[in-house]
Amino acid sequence: MIWVLTPTKLDDGGFNRIYPDGAADIVVSAENASAHGPAPSFRWISSKVPLAGLRIRRGSAKAVLGVSPSELAAGPVSIGDLWGQRGRDVAERLADSFASAVPIASMASLLAELLAGTGEPDGAVLGAIDGLVFPRGTPMGALVRDIGLSERQLRRRFKNHVGLGMREYARIMRFQRLLDTIRLRQRDRGASPAGWAALASDHGYADQAHLIREVRALPD
Repeated sequence: MIWVLTPTKLDDGGFNRIYPDGAADIVVSAENASAHGPAPSFRWISSKVPLAGLRIRRGSAKAVLGVSPSELAAGPVSIGDLWGQRGRDVAERLADSFASAVPIASMASLLAELLAGTGEPDGAVLGAIDGLVFPRGTPMGALVRDIGLSERQLRRRFKNHVGLGMREYARIMRFQRLLDTIRLRQRDRGASPAGWAALASDHGYADQAHLIREVRALPD
């Protein structure tokens, strides 16, 4: 998925707050392109300069980037540093496409070309991702049985391809489902949702206090 952020004149301190969603990104500016691993917490990015990027399908980051996204945990890495001369060529072409009159169309075409030769994601990891996301998350024992790996093998492969541990990823996905419900209710009702205890129960939290603890545990 291609996304674009345009500069804002709002008094937001110069940054946009991005919620954790378990995905890795290639982020492009007029000067550089860099790979970002999945954020385990809220992420802040500039709102003063235009940015665009590719949201990489969850579980496909290693196949696309050529390294485990866990190696990006310390911070973003320039595509040039990641891929050498090919990466520098990619970054230059992405920056040129970003400056064009139709950045989304030109970036989409370029990225489709660049990613055509990437490897295949791990099928077992994609199966685990589906099990952890839809609809409330499959219990670990059932997930391991369905996929046919030992729990240790599955956890190791998941971390290698996703960049997050399975429990951490499941917490983020539960948080994302909660956000989706809140946004839908705000859109339909025009106000913050009532009934936090019911929301907690519907989204797999033990109770309202558990929901609050997990949300507060996401570092800012």
